[in-house]
Amino acid sequence: MDIRLALVAYLFPGLGIIFGIPMALGMIPPNRFYGYRTRKTFSSEEIWYRANRFSGWAMVISGLLALGHNQLFLHDHADWPSATQQLLLTISTAISLFLGLLISAFYVRKL
Repeated sequence: MDIRLALVAYLFPGLGIIFGIPMALGMIPPNRFYGYRTRKTFSSEEIWYRANRFSGWAMVISGLLALGHNQLFLHDHADWPSATQQLLLTISTAISLFLGLLISAFYVRKL
């Protein structure tokens, strides 16, 4: 398997999962470097933890969905050229992770 294809198919969704788990478990205190950082989430500690828990779970779920989709795609389309697989996996992974971010934004907006 091409290294770029492996990065797109497994590493990027895996990073979403890895970075999402501490957020989902409420392990990340308010800070300027890591977490769902907006003016609203910095307005109170309660909002910070609620927003980050929700966003963390959204990242974990979207990462798992992307991993599952990518695995099925590679299985079903193993004969396609690597460049085509890489392009389509990049698009599907980006859409999955973006949807997790979008859902998080709507949730935080309601807080």
